[in-house]
Amino acid sequence: MKKKLFLIFLIWVSLAAGLFSQDKTPLDRFHSELEKILDKETLAQIDSYESQEEMVLLHHSLGMYLRNEYGLWSRDSEIYRYLYDLGLRHPDDMSSVILESFWCKRHNVQFDIKAQVQFYEEYWQNVAEQSRKEQERKQAALNYINSHRVKLTYKEDNPQTISLPLLEKEPFFRARYLCKYDDGVFASIRRELDIKDPKSLYITQPYKIDLQTNKITAIKVKALDLVESCIVTDNTLWCYGKKGKKHKLVSVKNGKETIVPVPKEEACAILGFAGDELLIEYSREIYRYKDSQSWTLIYTSQEDLPRSGLPPQLYGNKLYLRDEGRGENRKKLWILDLDTCELEKFYEMTGLVGPDGPRWENNASYTLDEKGNLYVSCGEDSSQKSLLVLSNNNSLNIILYNNTFISDLETGPKLDISAVRKAGKNLLLAGYSGLFTLSDNILSPIVYFNNPEQDFAVDNGKYNYHWVWYPSFILPLGEDDYILSRTFDGIFRLKKENGNWALILIS
Repeated sequence: MKKKLFLIFLIWVSLAAGLFSQDKTPLDRFHSELEKILDKETLAQIDSYESQEEMVLLHHSLGMYLRNEYGLWSRDSEIYRYLYDLGLRHPDDMSSVILESFWCKRHNVQFDIKAQVQFYEEYWQNVAEQSRKEQERKQAALNYINSHRVKLTYKEDNPQTISLPLLEKEPFFRARYLCKYDDGVFASIRRELDIKDPKSLYITQPYKIDLQTNKITAIKVKALDLVESCIVTDNTLWCYGKKGKKHKLVSVKNGKETIVPVPKEEACAILGFAGDELLIEYSREIYRYKDSQSWTLIYTSQEDLPRSGLPPQLYGNKLYLRDEGRGENRKKLWILDLDTCELEKFYEMTGLVGPDGPRWENNASYTLDEKGNLYVSCGEDSSQKSLLVLSNNNSLNIILYNNTFISDLETGPKLDISAVRKAGKNLLLAGYSGLFTLSDNILSPIVYFNNPEQDFAVDNGKYNYHWVWYPSFILPLGEDDYILSRTFDGIFRLKKENGNWALILIS
């Protein structure tokens, strides 16, 4: 009888040991394994965390180690099979559950693994649903693009192919606006207030290109210590900047400088234009200088307006602002409707941009025709580009899509157009491969470009600079004579003399 009772006691002890053991499940056993393999510093770090959510800080360190070394990717371990049977599928989710439950074990907090599994199941169901919706949106966007393509004819008349000048160093001048001025060309050149501070505000300063020598020089304004913004309207140079601690606006015509009162003083205000009239953009207000006599407030905002690198341009009731993006990329065109006071990004107005494309957020260049139709280049420098036209009645059409006429056919050269300019009845288009003209839906090359990519040493040979030709501004000077500026930096003159084209670096 005693022997029987002793056996029952042993069985009860074994069952109790199993019931209260810390190693009841593969996850519990894995926790014990972690406590053996982790060093004291890591355990102390985990113990210092105030919640299980903080274990995400170990996702790319300890979490990566667990995923790689314990079969979560190879799917050949006990812990993987256990977590898979619970409903988890992705190794990232599995390592998160391991880490968070381990924190709970160390802090004597109950871990609800069923709730975590349910969370990840619902997350991936939502991802799948969003993916399905995105595929539907993408297909609808492609259907729209294909049904709103402008039918073009490519007409090539044996154009000349010319080489870009070989560069020995990075061109310095970053032009944001070009126009004819006196007997030369006015250039608004971007500068950083503090070149060491990436968040520093930029300014634009006035320069003049001598068309006889193809040299560029700074325009001095005696009434200002520092020019922060500049523009030319009706052959009058306007400069806004600092004199001492004061901000002033100066007009310069025929060499005479005149101080013009401003609505308010604010650092780095931006000058723009409405035809031949002047605009000034402050951080939250925009004024128009009516008939060169008085300022009229045309818009005010509760939030900061986009800082326009290109001069703000008012056409009819719409104001166009092209911001500077980041690192010379991601430049976005904004359109402010003064009637409705709605401020929208151009690419969002198309209704076609999404996670799977098209990638139209970057707008290096835009132009308006006499009817108010808006032409916009879309696409980052290194990506495929499109040319869109938004008519004055807000209908959208696609002139070029992803460097070609038709997305699935090769027709003509790769038309990666980054600069667009209305010139009379024609549309001038410039890109990586050449300068083109578009008229009556006939696209013709004026000239092709060679060697648009160059490498040269900078910083006394310490670094190798990769320079790629992507124009962003076109200024027609006359027949067979143009000024082109590059998205990042570099100003060039494209001119035909004695039957031959040449591209000259403005320096």
